[in-house]
Amino acid sequence: MNEQKKEHKSTQQRFSNDHITVHSTQKPGCVFDMNVHIDNTATQACYEKAVKEIRKEVSLPGFRQGKVPKEMVLKHFSEKIDQRSRNLLLTTAFDEAVKLNGRPVFSKYSILKSEIKKYSPEEGSELNFTYEAAPKVPEINPKELNIKILEPKPVDSKDCQIMCKRYQFLASEKKDVTDRPVQKNDLVTIIMFEEDEERKETVTVDKDLIPNWLYNQILDMKIDEKKKIEVPTEGSKESPEVHMTVQSIQECELPTLDALAKIMGLSSASELEEKIHSTFERSAKIEAHERMRKHVKNELIKHYAFDLPQSLVEHETESRFRHFWQKINKENEQVDEAELRRSFLDEVKRYFTCFFLLEPIAKRLDITYTKEEIMNEFYHQTQNIPVEQSVLYPNLSEREVIDRLIGNMMIKHCLDYCLKESVGISSPETLIATPPSAESQQENS
Repeated sequence: MNEQKKEHKSTQQRFSNDHITVHSTQKPGCVFDMNVHIDNTATQACYEKAVKEIRKEVSLPGFRQGKVPKEMVLKHFSEKIDQRSRNLLLTTAFDEAVKLNGRPVFSKYSILKSEIKKYSPEEGSELNFTYEAAPKVPEINPKELNIKILEPKPVDSKDCQIMCKRYQFLASEKKDVTDRPVQKNDLVTIIMFEEDEERKETVTVDKDLIPNWLYNQILDMKIDEKKKIEVPTEGSKESPEVHMTVQSIQECELPTLDALAKIMGLSSASELEEKIHSTFERSAKIEAHERMRKHVKNELIKHYAFDLPQSLVEHETESRFRHFWQKINKENEQVDEAELRRSFLDEVKRYFTCFFLLEPIAKRLDITYTKEEIMNEFYHQTQNIPVEQSVLYPNLSEREVIDRLIGNMMIKHCLDYCLKESVGISSPETLIATPPSAESQQENS
């Protein structure tokens, strides 16, 4: 499979039939400039058609509508005939030129320029058009994609132990204490003050469940005690100063794992541990499957590059970007606007490239979705997806929201189809968690 270039330079072509010659120049963004020459026969035909139409519409004293002699129509309604014939010529010439050009119009708003440079029923006419065409989408072959199976990451027993401990704290019996400082296994409510901002948090005093710096700071503090601390910030040498106050302390009596298992409707601690291990294993398979979907996307974009309609990309980028930019401006974050806009633009191009490539597969598979699936996708888009990658933004109508959710689900469904055709994997369940080889470790990283 030959990799296609992503550059879209202007190209020129010439098309013609018995009455029309088209000089077409393709520009980036699926935009075409067309210089169209119409011979006198075709121009005269438009003129005669205009005369017939006007004659059916007009009347004069002594003549009913549609019964005025042609000579009198030509004499009294020449301006109207001229305007009508020009409009007919524009419509006819554009439709014929687009047909010869072989690239249909993208939407009803895609005619960007339409003008008559020269008009003469005797000598012929010359017209200029600019329009935005529908994308020329290549046909994909999933079996040609170079897809590697990414193994799920092995489940870490430490993660399982920590999850057991979280469940123990949730199910523990709690008792308010006021006569001692904070100890290990307490549930502590703290108030953090940073500049003018105040926030309340409830933390479990356990080294596995909270950061070490917080564990060391909170241990042995008393109720209403205040302490000035430095909060480590990833990627920054400076740590902001925060004032911390302990508001309340609760002593937690943790149930044993067997007791916890019974609380959760299970027979034993070993069954509980198996359930937790299965949960992590399932999450690892889903994560690996998502990475493989992303890999398929990258392969499609790499090998099947094509030009996208300029208006579609610009409108979608601006709509997604505007809301996010207003939000971060309110939060006074220092962000490079140009760089951020580029990231939105890149994501929009990736989305529409995959959408157009995979749409024929969706039509062939005749995919449908239930209301429950649509609602699950809505939750996923609003809760789990970074804003620059989400297909949703404010001010969309209900129909637009549903269409976008279905479009996004269609892409994921068709990516799974490509995975099945390429490597025989269509869902997370078909992945097997095994200790990774050196090669797969490198791929996973």
